[in-house]
Amino acid sequence: MNNTNAISNSANITEDDFQIRLNRLRNFKNLPEQEYNILYSGENVVSSSLWNLDKKQDFVWEAIQNGILYSIVADGHGKSVVVNWLKSKSDEYFISICDETKPTETLEKHLLEEAHTFDSGACISIIRTNMNTNVEVFNLGDTMTQIYKNGEKIAQSESHNWNNLSEYERKINEGATFSNELMMARLPEITNNPHITMIKGQRCNHTSSTNLQITRAMGHSGNTGSNYGYLSIDFARDDDIKIITASDGVWDVVHENESLATYSTAAELVNFAAHRWCANWNYVHHDNHTCSKCKCKKPNEQIISLQKGISPDDISVSIIHLPQIVEVG
Repeated sequence: MNNTNAISNSANITEDDFQIRLNRLRNFKNLPEQEYNILYSGENVVSSSLWNLDKKQDFVWEAIQNGILYSIVADGHGKSVVVNWLKSKSDEYFISICDETKPTETLEKHLLEEAHTFDSGACISIIRTNMNTNVEVFNLGDTMTQIYKNGEKIAQSESHNWNNLSEYERKINEGATFSNELMMARLPEITNNPHITMIKGQRCNHTSSTNLQITRAMGHSGNTGSNYGYLSIDFARDDDIKIITASDGVWDVVHENESLATYSTAAELVNFAAHRWCANWNYVHHDNHTCSKCKCKKPNEQIISLQKGISPDDISVSIIHLPQIVEVG
């Protein structure tokens, strides 16, 4: 489509503007302190960063033991029962879970034995790597992982939404219905100001017994079901490997084809996502938009208006970087 009436991309907002917008969006609450951690093991590094706002429902954890590196990122849904249960567990407990053959399934089994999860859940990703030849990703829900080899994205865990047939069928089997409605969506343009528009999508109408979102979450109404995601990627030690895991506080503002390979630490990526939430967004008017400009637009003309920031979500990130090791001699 020819952008014959597209507005120009403005520069990034200043840090002062960002702080003002954020505080206004959060009812003048102070900007929360960002929690972060970095672990080293020789040349290997894992960094995690957590930027919790009002609900404080994101969770990160990492450990290195016996040559194995573990990382967990979780995003609570509904009430805070599940994420608070995760926060109560010890390092020893998580290491034992991560060593299981099917860690997400074992973790959910324990959760359902110990907590009432009808109106609470958590999307979660568990990363396990021997740091030399293999990385495994166990995930449930929309906390996703991307794997980069030598700067190129080679794998991404599955997105759990209505486009995912197994998620759609799971909700149908639970008794939910779907209606075709306009909903917000990001467009693929990679610019300083992300492009959003309205598109037709399937809105999930939940039943009284399944009141969480379509995304499959750990503890989801006490219904384990299936939909446990798994990735296993082999690599060589002369490859440069970067494993980026994040909650939807990142993925909701990152374009589908946008590379995150340049981010060295989790804190950098969290700050990037936070600024993008509160920076300008380009709203691309959909075909049936009824504003005065759209009523008078020419064929193939695209109308774009500037939206000044969107209320941010909690943001959590883990970045595991396994630098290239070059043999000498």
